[in-house]
Amino acid sequence: MKNYILSVGVGQYKNQGGEIISLGNVPANDCNCLTKVLRSELYGFDHIQEPLLNEHAICDAILAALDGLKEIEENSQVVILFSGHGHYNPELNMSYWLAHDAVPPSEYNHGLPPEEQGWVPASYIVSKVNTAGSHHVLILADCCFAGHMLYNFRGIGTSLYPDYAKLAIQRRSREILTSCSVAPVLSAVGESGVSEFIELVARKLEARNPHEVLCPQEIFAGLIGATRETPLYGHLQDGSEHGGCFLFASEEQLEEIEEEQFEDENLVHHVVCKKLKDKLQPLNSNLDRGRYLKDFVGRQWIFDEISEWINKGRSPLFWLTGEPGIGKSAVSAYLTEHHALV
Repeated sequence: MKNYILSVGVGQYKNQGGEIISLGNVPANDCNCLTKVLRSELYGFDHIQEPLLNEHAICDAILAALDGLKEIEENSQVVILFSGHGHYNPELNMSYWLAHDAVPPSEYNHGLPPEEQGWVPASYIVSKVNTAGSHHVLILADCCFAGHMLYNFRGIGTSLYPDYAKLAIQRRSREILTSCSVAPVLSAVGESGVSEFIELVARKLEARNPHEVLCPQEIFAGLIGATRETPLYGHLQDGSEHGGCFLFASEEQLEEIEEEQFEDENLVHHVVCKKLKDKLQPLNSNLDRGRYLKDFVGRQWIFDEISEWINKGRSPLFWLTGEPGIGKSAVSAYLTEHHALV
């Protein structure tokens, strides 16, 4: 399973007069910090594209990057990091990521589409994440009102129970881990010039035992009480969620988990088939079917019913029952001899 990252950091904004207003290097530092950890040998993430930082993080570029998620292969997982400014409109119950070319909230025109004003709506982000080709997507949102995109809260977990990873990797997931709830961020900055939220996430990722996997739940547990914000973690709004979970690990480890999962599935399949055979005691297909077909005549109405069932396919099951010795085995033998699909 491939690991990818898409990072967007906006700390500079261009006003209507074209003047650049700098609000600091923290968003760019956040992207560089997290990218460095995830692209290390411990994880081996690849860029989907070059990070969108400051003047490169215009609204059209962000929209195009999100739209491009649909081209990512299915057997993959993607981290989307956004560090910058967010806004929330309580009347519309809508939150936004503000791009480099975003107009200030005081100049926002409700008569124009938000995208034309440099505002990326949460509804657009969610829709593109839900239609992404990858099996797992995790949004790390370090901006004001980030918690608005959360659908339902996932509880705190400090460790993974055995076989959890094998279950989590096969089920699709759309998750989000935020620095705050539906509220402004307190803008806490660590000693390295990185936001407190990203610094804590990066430390947890760096401390991972290379022989184990790390899930967002464990990262979230480490955030509680360690930051002045109210971080949240859960499923994405309207998410195409199947109960899976993003797993932080190297691609080799993820492949091993997938192989173990398939081995377990094959074992289960083998056990179930054996139980069915023991219960139903089917005939050995290598037996001489001729002894069942000797002097076999009639029963055409049965074969008409079976042909109609096969051709129309209304149900995956055709149930043939009758008293012992009435000819069920003979009908089955006849079908294997004369019907190409049996």
